[in-house]
Amino acid sequence: MLKVSTLHPDGKEAILAVLEAGNWFGAPSVIDGLPHAHDISASDDSELLFVAHASFHELMRRNSFALSFARLQSMQARAVFSMLEDATLRSIRARVARRIKRLMHSDVTMSAPERLVIPITHDTLAMMLGVTRQTLAGELKYLVAQGAIALGYGRINVVSVERLEAVERDC
Repeated sequence: MLKVSTLHPDGKEAILAVLEAGNWFGAPSVIDGLPHAHDISASDDSELLFVAHASFHELMRRNSFALSFARLQSMQARAVFSMLEDATLRSIRARVARRIKRLMHSDVTMSAPERLVIPITHDTLAMMLGVTRQTLAGELKYLVAQGAIALGYGRINVVSVERLEAVERDC
């Protein structure tokens, strides 16, 4: 698993996304030639495939690759706008429920099959949501009481997708 993050000058880290096997990152820099805007770090052993600038542009000349790449970028843009919407319009409780739902399918591309066990620490989830660990703990406790999730060491177990969606909708 890879963590996409940024570090504020005061030392506070914000985790923007977690990327799982099969995800693509770094495309903006290959396209516009500017430096990477965020840090990427591996939380466990990872294998990366590097595509050189010239190779990428050669692949983009193939319609099938370019179309697939455009779809991927579109999914990522939708995810970013969804997170912006969450941050500006939704309660913390609804944001927690929505992010857990998103993590059920892999955070950014939503392409992975649904899973009910999400390997994530409370610290990581709190940094993804821009809340303190204490605030997150209260919201997770509420979701447990609602029968939506159960908590385990380094993971969240989704007990009821329907109850998770109800919290997301009603808060």
